Amino acid sequence: MFQADAGIPLKRKNAIGLGMQLISEAAVHNGGNYIRDKTYFPTGVHPFSFGTYFSWENERLKIAVNYNRITSAGRYLFPREWGTDPFFTYLPL
Repeated sequence: MFQADAGIPLKRKNAIGLGMQLISEAAVHNGGNYIRDKTYFPTGVHPFSFGTYFSWENERLKIAVNYNRITSAGRYLFPREWGTDPFFTYLPL
């Protein structure tokens, strides 16, 4: 995972926020099991996700546009035990 965030202050207490995110996954050894049908993550598949955001804010308001895309290179898997997905588009409850 690679993520870069930047905040750019403007006049009159306004600010712009920018962010970029790249996530890639790869199987380790046999993907979790020697029997291919029981693997958590198949070998040879490399899912990739990228995301970005742009925000504008002042003292009372913040407006953001977020985007995330999981490519067709494989199925993106994120274990629930690790918490929530780190995507910019995730909305916590």
